[in-house]
Amino acid sequence: MDWIIFAILAPFFYAVSAMFDKFLIDKKIRDPIIMAISGGILVFFMGLLIFSVRGFAPLDWRSAMILIGGGVLTQIGLVPYFKAISLDNVSRVMPIFQIAPIFVLTWSYFLLGETLTIGQLAGFALILAGSLLISVKKVDFGELKLRRAFWWALLTCVIFSFPSVMFKFVAIDLVFWDALVYDYFGVLAGAIILAIFYRKRIFFQMRGLVKNVWSVLFVNELIYWLGGLCATYAVFSGSVALTSVINGFLPVFVFVFGIILSIYFPRIIKEYIAVKTLVLKITALILMIGGLLMVNV
Repeated sequence: MDWIIFAILAPFFYAVSAMFDKFLIDKKIRDPIIMAISGGILVFFMGLLIFSVRGFAPLDWRSAMILIGGGVLTQIGLVPYFKAISLDNVSRVMPIFQIAPIFVLTWSYFLLGETLTIGQLAGFALILAGSLLISVKKVDFGELKLRRAFWWALLTCVIFSFPSVMFKFVAIDLVFWDALVYDYFGVLAGAIILAIFYRKRIFFQMRGLVKNVWSVLFVNELIYWLGGLCATYAVFSGSVALTSVINGFLPVFVFVFGIILSIYFPRIIKEYIAVKTLVLKITALILMIGGLLMVNV
């Protein structure tokens, strides 16, 4: 089960990218649309690179549209994601994203016929519980429900739950890289759709971006692309549902990176961590590691 390694690397890269996202959306670019389109452009160039090596694998119209459609949804889903983290702290938004495995598990059951053992279901529950526990700033879920960011994050979960299942549904009989080309061109299509609808504000805002911001954007999107590549490979080679559950480790990485940045680079990210909160998060981490071991059995 080497796909487990890639499934874990995905939330690691996503957590690094989330720190960049929060920095950019708060201090450099305040428009979620610009953030989403910049990612789509980079992914498109990655797709061109793969295409230059492998070309287009012949696919029937239905399969090609499903793969491209999944890429479009991935791109569109970034908009509510950036909106959510612009409204609240990353550590408060991340717990909501752990709802996504529930949607993925549902779609995987009905569309792919995937099944889970009792032990894996128990591991699923532990990782999900640990993800929620480590993500909350206070043990008070009512606070999260009242926040505007909750609804944007929930919308992100619903949108993001479809591309993984759609990719696996079609790509199961294809070479991984060949299927990825179609998916990446779908991401470009999503970026074009956003650019058409918001062309005026995009033109003026992009003209005002300085070179160093573009450099940070490029690095950020490259890191995010690495996370997406790892996640897509894990979905392609392993279980869609379990890959989504393992993504529950994202809050762990966000927590660790938040501490490091708070100590060494407080002007970028500053997290308040009380002793009780630290104990709570360590307990959650233990739950998640135990769940991962059960998933991997």
